[in-house]
Amino acid sequence: MPGTIPAARKHLIDSIAAQARARRARKLPGSLPEFVRSYYRGVDETDLRTSEAASLAAAAAAHLEFGAVRRAGRALVRVFNPTVETDGWSSSRTVVEVVTDDMPFLVDSLAIVLLNCGLSIHTMVHPVFTVRRDRAGRIECIGTDGDGVANPGSTSRSTGRPSRPSSHTFAHASSPRSATSVSPSKTGRHVAAGA
Repeated sequence: MPGTIPAARKHLIDSIAAQARARRARKLPGSLPEFVRSYYRGVDETDLRTSEAASLAAAAAAHLEFGAVRRAGRALVRVFNPTVETDGWSSSRTVVEVVTDDMPFLVDSLAIVLLNCGLSIHTMVHPVFTVRRDRAGRIECIGTDGDGVANPGSTSRSTGRPSRPSSHTFAHASSPRSATSVSPSKTGRHVAAGA
């Protein structure tokens, strides 16, 4: 991976990766600690210090597991309030996870949608991975060597929890290439749809 990161960030990421060694992502290829290192590489040290290393490791593992199966051209979106009982980790904030093909202005478009829904963004994690999937959309390989299709994951945590988090799910309507087509849905379900 090109470039170096500050020593303070590397130290924090090493702590998160050490916590990831104790976990195992369910039936996924590759090393979870190495995935975690890449996942948090672009996150500022200030943001990394706001949560415990074990929670950050679990959050990255959960995002990886969420995106374990995804058909080409379809976006996966999940909005939830994680709890230890149901998710294996917790956060005082609502979490929005997205797994989709890379596209221009993806982060900006998602930020606009969240802000238009009245949610402020506490932390944005936007790793970009090269992922090879089988015909059913299951991950076969994750890397940064140029093989496969780029599939960034973007996690946003709002600063407050809505009283009914299920009412703040997002449906990806029409074209998966149009991040602006992501809009609030009042269906009460987490929806992963596309063309």
